[in-house]
Formats: sequence, structure tokens, C-alpha cells
Amino acid sequence: MKRIIYTLIILAIVANPSYSQLSEQWCKTILPGENQEQYENTNLKVEPNGNTYVAGRHSIGTGIDRIFSYFIISYDASGVQRYHGYYYNLSLISSYMDNNYNMYTDVVTSNYPKQYYVQKFTPTGACIWSIESPYEGKLIIGDNNGYAYRLCSDYTGVDYLIKYSNSGAVLNTYTIPNNISVYNFAVDDTNYVIASTLDSSFSHGLYVYKITPSGTMLWNSYYRPDGMSLSSNYKLSILPNGQIYVLSRCYYSSSGYDYLLSKYDSAGEMKWVSTFNSNGFTNDYPYTMEIDNSENICIIGSTSTVKYDSSGTFLWRHDLARSSLTFDKNNNLYLASTLGSCIRISRLSNDGQILWDYDYYTPNETASSCSVIDVDTLNNVYIAGSMSLTETALGAIAVKLHEVPVTYTISGTVKFQDNQQLVSSGYVKAFHFDRSTGIITTVDSTGIQANGTYVLPHVPQDTVDIMAFQDDEEEQSFVPTYHPSTIYWENSVKLYPTGNLSNIDIGVYRIINTTGAYHIGGHVYTDSEQDRGSLKDAIMYARVGNNFKGYSISLPGGAYCIDSLSASNYEIICNRMGYYSAIRPVQLTTFSMDTIDYYLTNVMVKIEQQGNIVPDKFSLYQNYPNPFNPVTKIRFDIPKEVRSQKLEVRLTVYDLLGKEAAILVNERMNEGTYEVTWNASNFPSGVYFYKLQVGDYAESKKMVLIK
Repeated sequence: MKRIIYTLIILAIVANPSYSQLSEQWCKTILPGENQEQYENTNLKVEPNGNTYVAGRHSIGTGIDRIFSYFIISYDASGVQRYHGYYYNLSLISSYMDNNYNMYTDVVTSNYPKQYYVQKFTPTGACIWSIESPYEGKLIIGDNNGYAYRLCSDYTGVDYLIKYSNSGAVLNTYTIPNNISVYNFAVDDTNYVIASTLDSSFSHGLYVYKITPSGTMLWNSYYRPDGMSLSSNYKLSILPNGQIYVLSRCYYSSSGYDYLLSKYDSAGEMKWVSTFNSNGFTNDYPYTMEIDNSENICIIGSTSTVKYDSSGTFLWRHDLARSSLTFDKNNNLYLASTLGSCIRISRLSNDGQILWDYDYYTPNETASSCSVIDVDTLNNVYIAGSMSLTETALGAIAVKLHEVPVTYTISGTVKFQDNQQLVSSGYVKAFHFDRSTGIITTVDSTGIQANGTYVLPHVPQDTVDIMAFQDDEEEQSFVPTYHPSTIYWENSVKLYPTGNLSNIDIGVYRIINTTGAYHIGGHVYTDSEQDRGSLKDAIMYARVGNNFKGYSISLPGGAYCIDSLSASNYEIICNRMGYYSAIRPVQLTTFSMDTIDYYLTNVMVKIEQQGNIVPDKFSLYQNYPNPFNPVTKIRFDIPKEVRSQKLEVRLTVYDLLGKEAAILVNERMNEGTYEVTWNASNFPSGVYFYKLQVGDYAESKKMVLIK
């Protein structure tokens, strides 16, 4: 049989479906003891092991008698408190946690005369150092080397940037020139400081500075276009590639207050500036921004959530006012907002599709606010903020929410294909095959009842294959068979449940055998040049004509053995999910055979994100190059109008006679742009046609292979 070798590379914008909802894993509150007492969580960070750190403020009393304090609390992954640090008569101005989970705090005493301190704590809560400063703090951050940077000012309004060593020593103090008050700053990977501020002129322009590690100004950039004034500056971010993003608020007499996002390169050149206005003269106040690992920028504010790509192209908007945001490792966006007595958490896909909303009600179901949201590597969601108990009493709240998969049932009947007799034993499995990694996951399994029925109770919303098995290979009743009735995984009808599915029947192939004394065995390997390793879980079928005589499933070392065979001419079919099937004729005479080995070709797939522009119509493009030898690429588009569900996509290659030569794509896909690379090394020269089918859409094009 001709071996088919091709490589499938898919470049896609993938929006995950609504896989999950949230369930509270733990909730930690600090409640006030009297009416004029207030607690509020202001900072939260999570370690990969699930340890959570929360910093917040506490106050009691009113007016000049009001006493401010702050606290740092750590919980383990189960919500058990690791430590609780409480620091009386010190008001928290700013806090920062570095990559080693050391906490830096900038604090001031409640009583007069005011005293200012900078403090550093270990992950276990021990105070490493506490340094008094003559200047009032504004913002504290750190770099990757353990240095702390503090933005502060004196009583005359002059701003300073102070750098502290790991041990708390002052390394340098930089005076911000021209009596300019700095709003935000950040530190890059080379320990250069980037600061942003507004000038003191009536119409306010935007200054961006770069300062060397020794405290010398390297450059400054100024921006103030005609007809616009900048009224505030909210956040500055630096990426590892040196690109700088600054979020500000601007004012136009024609449209009121708008979001303003600007980008600079590492040399201080402004690359672009973009403004956002939601609706005419509506005032739009930005709050903050975050940047994902593809350098897309998401901004939340008083009216809308908006997203831009790294070139400044506007991608999408949601008319939702949010209070905090974060990205997960897959660039899904998590938003938090206050809705009366609940905190609404929303998860959005990379292209702006709302995957789910979850409303979290505080224990007393009173008005609440969310100061910060975070997501760990397992997509557990953490929120921290405050809840109102009375008009003057606030409690602090921190919550861990666990994603609970949304699952459905799949049910049906298993019958013998030849006479529709009910199968009374065995089991059914649901598999998910990830083409990008080659990993096969059994997502659910259940037994076949005496009346032939089965119910898979917990199948996730994902593409799955359903297969029926015997309880044991020794039973010799039927061979493993995919739904609806095939031994080939490539021909299996894949399911994508969006609700409970019934009547998913499986017609299995009966084993017809008079017990023989011989066996056929060998090993199954991958033919990859990089890794010629053994393959387990390959299903080996022995067939004579249309009758199956037995089967075996390869072990972890790749070995298989089909027992109880009689002398005959067999077809030994090797089928392994993720690899192309192979068939060998084997003549069994008067002795067994143990060297019938197989080398299978992997279905190599790589899925990569290609920007964030979602197509507005179906398109099938001409392959390139064309003519080709032996590799060509085929690109196609799935438009955004169908984003409510994944569609069945099939891309097939036919020869000149209309015979199917190769199936390049046969799965459900989201909207996006995809590119398939086909290696036709084992195909003869000639004219071929490729056809894309998605729902009611179908289109074909011609290509020429010349060797």
C-alpha cells in the first residue's frame, strides 16, 4: 500500500469553547469589629504551587483620630493560612511582590509628624529590612535582580527616584528634573528605568523618560498634539523586547475624555498613538491595561474594554466597565467588575468572544468591589477586594475559584454490524486527540450493559472519538470499533457535544474464528527520523476477506501478538490514532510468525496563532508554490459570523480521476486563518484538486505536482 506522508501546519486564531464554570474552593474574610472599621485587600499574587499572598489596608476611627495600619497574609493552595502579618499605625501607600515572592511595601505613619518607611518581607513573612526615608512615597516596584525602586517626593513637590539594594542600601537617588511630577514608571530587563508624566502647562503634554541604572537621563520624549490635552497618566509597561506602552487620558473639546494609548521603542521614538471614544461626547476614563504574551494590549475603563495589537490596530471592544483584568497563559482574558452585591468574572477568548460569565456573591451578599484578579497555571481564578457591611464598615475578602469542567452525557447502543444482535458486555471509551501535541486522552469510559446500551456520563465539550472494546482480548467476541462502524480512526465520526447526545450507536465487527494454534506478532514503531521509538496502543487486526479473525493491542514496548489463528492468508491491519494506517499481507502456514513489524507515519500538526484579525468571509486561497515539488501550502479562512460554535472543516485532495488522495483536515475548528502544508513526496506527478467544505460552503482549486 502506498504510504501517505504529509505535514499539516495550521496557523489559527483559536477561541476555546465554554469548557468551564467556577466553583468556590476557599473564601477568606477579615471582618470589622466596629462600625468605623474598614479592611480592604489591595494586592494579590499567586505562586505556581498555589501559595497566595494578599496585602491590604486597615483603618479604624474617623477624622484626625483615624488610625491606619496594613497587613500581609499568605494562604497555601488549600486556603490554610501560612502567616498573617499586621503592622499597626502604618498606612500602606504602595506594595510590590517580586518574582521570588518577596514583598516590598511603602508606608507612612498615621500620626504627625509623618514618618515614611520602605520595608521588605520574605515569602514566609519575615521582615528583612525596614528603612526610614525623608520623602513621601508614591509607587514602589522592583526588577529581576532584587533591587527596589521607589518613586517619592519632598514637601516642595520635587520628585525623586530611589534605588535600593537587596539589603536595603540606597544605591542612588535621581531627581526628576524641571519640577515635573512623575505618574508612573517601570524597569526593563537591563535595569533601565522608564518614567512617564504630564507637564505643568495648561494643555498638558506627555513626557516619557529613560534613566540609566546609575541615575542618568538617557533620553526624554514629549507628545502634545494640537487640539488635545492630556489630563492623566495611568500605567506604563515595558516588554522584554524593549517596547514601551503608556496609557493616558486625553481630552478633546469635540468628544470629551478618551482613552489614549501610545507606544515607544527602546530609543524613545514614538511608534504610534491611538485614542478610543465609545460614543460621541461620552467621557471615557481608562483605569489600567495589561499586555498578553503576543503583545496585544487590553484596556479597561469606565465605559468599555478594548484591545489593540502591537501595531496599534484596534481589534475589538466590549461595552463593559471593569475594575481589574489579567491574562492566562493562552492569552484568554479574565475581567472582574462589581455588580451590586456580586463580583462578575468574565473570561474572554483571544478574539474577544465571551466564553463565560460567573457572578460571585460574597458571604453576606452585600455590596462588594474587586481590587485585583489573578489566574494560576491551572486556570484557578483568584479575586481580592472588599465588601460593605454598613455604610462605614468594610471587610476584606480573598477568594479562590476552581474551574469545573462542563460535561455532557453520550449514550447509545452497541450492536453487531452483521445481524444487529445486541452486544451484552464490554466497554465504551471517549477519546480526545490533540493534533498539536499528538497526545491521546481518555476523557470518559463506561461499561456496556446487558441490553447493549451504554452511557458516558462526563464527556467534556470538545472533539471526541467513541470506541467500543471487549472486556478482554481473550474473549474473541468483537474487534475494537469506532462510532458509527469502522476500525479506522481517520473514518470515525467525531463528536462535539454542546448538550447531552443520544442514539450514538456503534456497530462492531464480529470475530469469526475457529480456534487455531498459531499467532502473528511483532512490533509497532514510528518511522520518524528524529525518534524511531516504539508505539503502544496500536490496534492490530487480523482479517481474512471480510471476516475478522482476531486482534491485539500493542504494549508499551510496541509488541503485539494476535493469538488463536489458523493457517490462512491474512491481512494484518495496523491502526493507531495519530498515525496513518498500514496493511500487510501475511501467509500463515505451519508455524507462527513473530517478526511482522510496522513503521507508522505520524500525522504531524503544529497550531500557531497568526495575529488577531478574524476573517469576514469564507475563502480558499491558491496553493503556493504552484506548480510544486514536493511541498505546497494551502490557506483558508473561516469567518467571524460563525463564532457561536465550532464548524466541521474538511480539506481533501483528489487526483485527476476524482479519487480521494489525502484528507488534510477533518475536524471542528473555530473562526480564523489556517495554513496547511502538504508534503506529496509519495505521490506521482500530475494534476490534483483540493476541496474545502465547511457547512454549506464548498470551494475547489487546482494544483500541479511536478517531480
